[in-house]
Amino acid sequence: MTIEDIKASINEGGVIHRVIPEQDDLFMAAAELDYWRMAIDCKGVTTKSGLLTRISDTLQFPDYFGMNLDALHDCLTEQLHGSGKPGAVVLLKGLRGNESGPDLETIKATNRAILGVFEDAADYLGDRKLKLATFYS
Repeated sequence: MTIEDIKASINEGGVIHRVIPEQDDLFMAAAELDYWRMAIDCKGVTTKSGLLTRISDTLQFPDYFGMNLDALHDCLTEQLHGSGKPGAVVLLKGLRGNESGPDLETIKATNRAILGVFEDAADYLGDRKLKLATFYS
């Protein structure tokens, strides 16, 4: 995948369901677009509260973050809207790797819900002429 191909995927916005590029290439393409970029290590996180904590800690959400999906949407969109950047790339590393064990269906449902929030945030920001592209592995 070339940097130009990656930039085209980023410019589509939303949750990217295709094979993700290497993090260095992804962030290089995002930098060329002057996009804010962040990788969140989701490995080993198997609960919704754990995932929300990992995301909020990595993205340095404010203390008033409510640890729920609505608060995730609000903080994510506020952070990008106030960044002065035209867009953002978020890489959720290891998200799919957590889908195993006795709580498999719960973990999958949590991952779908989290990805749904990122997709909704991309739509909301897109209406405001900002891009959010979320990649996950």
